[in-house]
Amino acid sequence: MPARENNYLTRRMRWAARVICLVVTVFGGTMLIGEAVSELLSQGFVTIPSEGALLVLIGIVALAGCVLSWWRDRLSGILLVVTSAGLGAHIGIFAGHNHVMAWAILGLPYLVAGGLLLCAWRLSRHKEYIILQALTLTRAIIPFFLFSVSKYFVRSMGCSCNDTQCKYKKVR
Repeated sequence: MPARENNYLTRRMRWAARVICLVVTVFGGTMLIGEAVSELLSQGFVTIPSEGALLVLIGIVALAGCVLSWWRDRLSGILLVVTSAGLGAHIGIFAGHNHVMAWAILGLPYLVAGGLLLCAWRLSRHKEYIILQALTLTRAIIPFFLFSVSKYFVRSMGCSCNDTQCKYKKVR
């Protein structure tokens, strides 16, 4: 790939990552501020629960990743992937139901933005083979993700067969 096309691609990837990150961070920050204001109006000044403090910390890391995306692609990409993992752990521990859907709404955009920034950083290193590496990695990850998600949904919905030994039977 010529250097000019490589530069065009990296600029587009950076801008896409910045827009995704900024939109999701503003959305999450608005939710956090709205929740804090509603609790303040209904209960007055109370101590912040550990779940809320952890979300604020994750939001600060996400905001730092968004701000740093203008200067440091690698560091901001790592921060956004850490934010996605932190949201996944938070959702897994504190959320009630539909963990995959909640993470897909809140955490997946950070993972996509972080991945775009890390790919843009690698492409800016003028390595021609990185496109092939990214395609190979995508071909390996997407089927695994689809298999694990479909397996999760089959288990959570239960099976309609009449076999008592079926491993997908929902235990009540």
